[in-house]
Amino acid sequence: MQLGIGGDTWPAAELFCHLLLSPSWHSFFQKLFHQKTVIELGSGHGLAGILVDKVFNVQSVVITDLQNYVDLIEKNIQRNSCQHSRAEAMDWTVYNSATADFSQEEKFDIVLALECVYRRELFIPLIRTLEAKSHSDGHKNTVIILGITRDFANEQFFSLLVENGYKFRKVPQGAFHLTDTQRQRFDVSHIGILLVYKSDVF
Repeated sequence: MQLGIGGDTWPAAELFCHLLLSPSWHSFFQKLFHQKTVIELGSGHGLAGILVDKVFNVQSVVITDLQNYVDLIEKNIQRNSCQHSRAEAMDWTVYNSATADFSQEEKFDIVLALECVYRRELFIPLIRTLEAKSHSDGHKNTVIILGITRDFANEQFFSLLVENGYKFRKVPQGAFHLTDTQRQRFDVSHIGILLVYKSDVF
C-alpha cells in the first residue's frame, strides 16, 4: 500500500500527543474532551484520534482522511480496541465552493487538524471544512486544535482565520516539558499547537 505523506507521524501531531499525556495538562484536556464529539482531519493512520478515544471520556471520535487511508485507520481502531471511534473518508476540496451549504453537515464539539496546513492551495478548503464541521448556531462552541509547522503555516493562513472570525491562542513552549532527547526531535520554536475558536471559551 502506497500511503504517501499520510503514512508518517508528523512532528506537530506527535507533539500534541505528548501534550495530551502531560500531567500538567491532563485536567485541562479531561474537561475539554469530556463527553464531546470529536473529528480529526487529515489523520493519516489516526494516532491523535485514537489516543483521544483511549485516554478521555469522549462521546465519539470520527477519524478522517482520503479514501486510501480508511482501511489503515479502521485496522488501527480495531487493534487499539477503540470503543467510540469510526473511520470516514473526507476530501476537503469538496468544501471549496464559497456558496456551499453546510447546514446539513454533521457538527462536532472539537476538531483536530494536526499538520493540515502544508499546501497553500488547501488553505481555503481547510478553513471551509472547519466551518462545515463546527457548530454555528450560537448554542454550542467548537474548539479547533491546530498543529502547525512554521515552515508551512505562513501569515496568509492566519489572516484567513481572522477574516473568518476565528481567534487563536498558542500553547506556550514551556508547556511541553520535553526531555533532552525529545528537544532534539522537536524544535518547538518551529512547531506549534494552537487552540482556535470563535467564542471566548477559555
